[in-house]
Amino acid sequence: MKEKTQESEKPTLKTFLSWLGIYVLVFALVLVACLFCIRAINNSFRYYPVRGTSMQPTINPDVVYGREEDMVQDGVFVKVTQDVEYNDIIIIQKDPQDDYTIIKRVIATGGDKVAIIKNEFVANKQTEEGLQPDGLYHSFVIRDGQEQVEMLEEDFVDPDDKWQWTVSASATTDSKWGASADVQYEGQFYGKFFASANQNHIVKVDCFGQSVLFYQLAQDEVFYLGDHRSVSADARHNGPTKRSNIVGKVVSIIKDADDLDKKGVLWWIKLTTLLSYYWGNLEEYFAW
Repeated sequence: MKEKTQESEKPTLKTFLSWLGIYVLVFALVLVACLFCIRAINNSFRYYPVRGTSMQPTINPDVVYGREEDMVQDGVFVKVTQDVEYNDIIIIQKDPQDDYTIIKRVIATGGDKVAIIKNEFVANKQTEEGLQPDGLYHSFVIRDGQEQVEMLEEDFVDPDDKWQWTVSASATTDSKWGASADVQYEGQFYGKFFASANQNHIVKVDCFGQSVLFYQLAQDEVFYLGDHRSVSADARHNGPTKRSNIVGKVVSIIKDADDLDKKGVLWWIKLTTLLSYYWGNLEEYFAW
C-alpha cells in the first residue's frame, strides 16, 4: 500500500488576520497602559526649570544676578502634594488661572509662631540656652502645640549672604506692643507682620530674658523664605501662603538642566530620576 503523505498546511488569510488581530490588541493594551502611566506620573510629578537666584546656593548657584541669559540653570522634580513640612522646598502657585509659580523653602507651618530677629540679644543667656550670639538674623520658631523657642540653623543660607542680609534695615517695636525695645527684627519681616498687622496673629513671648513678638500662622498657612535671603521676595513681602496654593514639594534637583536640555539628554535624566525615586520608595517600603 502506498503511504499517504500529509501536506503541510499553508497559512491562510484567516490565520494571518487572526494573528494580526492579536498583535493589534496587544499593541493597543500596551499603548493604553503607557498612556495611563504617563497620566498617573503627570498627576503625581511635575518638572520645573528654575529661573532666578532666590534659592541660591541650593539651586542655580552659578547664576549671576541680573543676567537674563544665565537665569535658568537647574531644574526640579516636584511631587504634587500639599502635605509639606519644615525644610521642604516647595512650588507655590497663588493664582490657578496663572502659570506663574515661585520656589521657596518652608520655615513654619500652620499654628507655628515665627520671628526673624538678630540673636545678639541672647548674649546674657548663651550658657543657659546653649545659643551662641553672632549678631546675624535668624529665624526663631515655636512649633504648634509646643512652648520651646527654636533658633533654626539654616545651613542652607550662604554665610556671606547672611552678613549681607544682616546689614539691611532692622526695626524695633514701639511701646504699644509691650515688647522689649532692644530686640532687632528683620526690617521687611517687621514691616509686613507687625507694622500694620492683625493683632489676632501677634503673640508676645517671654524668652531669653526679653519680650519678643512672634507672628502666629493660621492652621492653613505656610511661612516660606528663599535661601538667598538678601534678594528673595518671599513671605516677608507677600505674607504666608495657604496650603491650597502649594503645587508640591521638590523631591529631586537636576543640576545644569539647561545645558542638559541643549545637549538633548535632559529627557534621559528625567526618566532615570523618576525611576530612581520610585525604586528608592520601593526599597523603603519593603525594608524590614
